[in-house]
Amino acid sequence: MTEYAPYVLMSIFVGALSDKWDKKRTLLVCNAVAALGTLLF
Repeated sequence: MTEYAPYVLMSIFVGALSDKWDKKRTLLVCNAVAALGTLLF
């Protein structure tokens, strides 16, 4: 359960910010970061 705590805490703030940002660019950046994380780990 504790491994989900950072996701829950960050989602509150990131959700508010992502509403203000361009949706397409946000999706591209998030997917790129996820892909890099997958390749590195």
